[in-house]
Amino acid sequence: MLSAFVRLGLICLSGVFYFAIALAEVGFGFDESEDVMEQGGCVADSMLYNLLEISLVPRVTASTVKESIQYQFNPVVFHRHDGRQWEVLEKWSLPSLGRRVGANVTIPVIRSFNPLIWAFDATSEPTNFQGVKQSCDIVDLPFRDFVEGISSPTISSEESDLVEPNLHLHLNAPLEKLSKDLLADVQPYVELFESCRAELRVTMSTAGTTSALHYNIQRRVRVQVTGSTRALLFPPEAAKALYLFPHIHPHRSCSQLQTPPADLRRYPLAVKLREAGLVAQEVTLMQGEVLSIPPFWLTVLTNVDSGIAIDMQQPAAFQAAVDRLLHRTIPELPAAFTLDQTVAVGRHFLTTLLRSLRRKVPRLAQFAIDGHHKQRYEPLMGSDSITLTTIKVKRHCKDPMTLESMPITSSNLMKLVRTAYDRLEQLAQMIKPFDAFEVVLGDYLDLVALQSVQRHHVSVSAFFANCFSDLR
Repeated sequence: MLSAFVRLGLICLSGVFYFAIALAEVGFGFDESEDVMEQGGCVADSMLYNLLEISLVPRVTASTVKESIQYQFNPVVFHRHDGRQWEVLEKWSLPSLGRRVGANVTIPVIRSFNPLIWAFDATSEPTNFQGVKQSCDIVDLPFRDFVEGISSPTISSEESDLVEPNLHLHLNAPLEKLSKDLLADVQPYVELFESCRAELRVTMSTAGTTSALHYNIQRRVRVQVTGSTRALLFPPEAAKALYLFPHIHPHRSCSQLQTPPADLRRYPLAVKLREAGLVAQEVTLMQGEVLSIPPFWLTVLTNVDSGIAIDMQQPAAFQAAVDRLLHRTIPELPAAFTLDQTVAVGRHFLTTLLRSLRRKVPRLAQFAIDGHHKQRYEPLMGSDSITLTTIKVKRHCKDPMTLESMPITSSNLMKLVRTAYDRLEQLAQMIKPFDAFEVVLGDYLDLVALQSVQRHHVSVSAFFANCFSDLR
């Protein structure tokens, strides 16, 4: 008996030792120093570069974006092979844009003392982390003042009450809203963007500004007009280990790893990511180059200097099917129902759906049951950072399935389950790799849970915990 306890102790000790070794290999543990707290955990960027082996994004020659899409599952950087030069490369610069747009055009700008810029939901206020001394906000700023602010970061606060020393400013605005004259500069080269059919947006930031690790469901194309941008990209297969925020959170589509205080011990799957044999990619995008990022690749973009970039997104072939799942396949119950009633029906709907998935696609159901709550919710619960009680969420369901006009019977619920299952099955055939589809399934589970608890966000985690315990 004593020897059994000794063996058990050695096993536990070896597990702790392995985790400590893994932390050392990744090169980032817990740091509660004042500097890290002030920066909002931006120092975690260095940790991201050590999670996986890194290779360079390949550079190719092409005459159109469409030509480069042959690399549909991998990032690629390309430039024109016909020797033609973009007119914008010669005509655009920070001073010239400031003069041409002028001071009469006012634009919304993210302003922060922290170089790490989080993605904000368009319908909610920027979320500030507790414990971070300097917060960020969105201000309306004359375009010329914005250009001066990113050109001279040490601009005196006496010159503008909105631009202060050491501020990081970030702009992402439709090109047409800045100036139709600027849009005309791009039109002669519209064939370069013919496959995107998307709104052209101008992106400009203070040097050193970096995005949080995030993904897009569309293919993203970035054209570097002036300056340079450093990009770090993780494949979709790494998403489970990068702890995405819940879809009902303002930072949805972002990884939680950079959430302050920076403590990698809260994310054990990230520590073990190297074991999967995956490879991240990086590149420094130079003037005149175009970076194509496939859907679901998680990306960090850092402005090496105060350059100008044009961003656009190419809708994915599965975009309409994803929208239909997330916006039109959420069971919504009568408003007269009590919270207990909606929770009971929602729980029955979700557990029935997952049992169906477990029979047909065991791996998918097992991911949802064993991993979803643990990866998206547990790191947020009980911490001093963001909690789900701070979330402000708009009505997601444009045309939800409803039980308003039919009695609550097992037969009607099964019709709804079959509809949801069929749409999930269709998407599973369309979205590659399979890990990317798991991200969409997780988003769908989040929305079902939110509707089931009548939008009481603090109850979502408990709802999932109860549902998944029924299935284990």
